[in-house]
Amino acid sequence: MGSNAQISGPSHKAGHDNWQKNVKAADAGASSQPNISPLNAARQNFFLEVLTDLTECRPAIRLPSIQRANWLSFASGPFGYWCISIVGDGRVRVEAYLDTGDGETNKRIFDTFAANEPTWADQTGLDLSFERLNERRASRIAAYHPVALDEPNSEADARAWAVATLTSMYDALNGPLRNIAAEIRKTIAIERDTKISIAHDPETDTERPTSDMTGPVRSFDDTSLAPSGADTAQVENRP
Repeated sequence: MGSNAQISGPSHKAGHDNWQKNVKAADAGASSQPNISPLNAARQNFFLEVLTDLTECRPAIRLPSIQRANWLSFASGPFGYWCISIVGDGRVRVEAYLDTGDGETNKRIFDTFAANEPTWADQTGLDLSFERLNERRASRIAAYHPVALDEPNSEADARAWAVATLTSMYDALNGPLRNIAAEIRKTIAIERDTKISIAHDPETDTERPTSDMTGPVRSFDDTSLAPSGADTAQVENRP
């Protein structure tokens, strides 16, 4: 599990209340602020209810700050971060988003978990979607459920599903994701250092290797958050 400080009692309630005030303010100011829309306010209200219930079940997870996109990240770690979103086809998605900042690392982490897909399905009790996303730097392990935010029954059903699904996924995957990601990051660092050493060996003609899947490697902890996206479109803008 993560190393976050626990949230309980008055401080937890204060975090919930502060976020709720921010969401209400965004809703009230949507007409005068082009980057905030009523749709975003509805999404954020939904995310707030889901994550409030989730943090009550798993107090090591902290409530993140309000964002202005169709997705909200939380509980980040060496593998990337956890996320809840409303996708363009009207479903709610909960996921482990694998993004260390380095494409090769992300794909190795994903392939390690995808190779044991039946095991993770058994451990979570869920029909998980393993999405390598070859056209992107990142990958994801996700689950989906339909939702209509303007229909109370649908919203309540999706909220209960999201809480239960995130709890199952987090319990089964968070620890292994952290451990395997740390091992793979270390292995890749050693491999790259070795290649660089070989490239600098005057007795070889080997040139220093390059990769088109590398990017800045970020340092994660459970208190950090992935950057939020703009609220000008439904389409995500993630690597």
